Amino acid sequence: MKGPGRDQWALTLYKTFKFTERAGFRFQADAFNAFNHTQFNGVNTGVLTGNATNPYTSNAGEINSTFDPRVFQLGGRLFF
Repeated sequence: MKGPGRDQWALTLYKTFKFTERAGFRFQADAFNAFNHTQFNGVNTGVLTGNATNPYTSNAGEINSTFDPRVFQLGGRLFF
């Protein structure tokens, strides 16, 4: 069995401000999983995962968790 695929988009926007010919500042904004698609993780691939009283219970295909939601990050860099 194979779990669902991932649809991961990372975007970056930045603007550089020049103070002099050699000195400046860069402001940067990053977005990970930018479109906020649900990314399923931990799909149970076992076919027979029962116990002693009910050995034929199947949890195959049950989704146990998801990957991280959309994350934003801001940063700045001073260079000279």
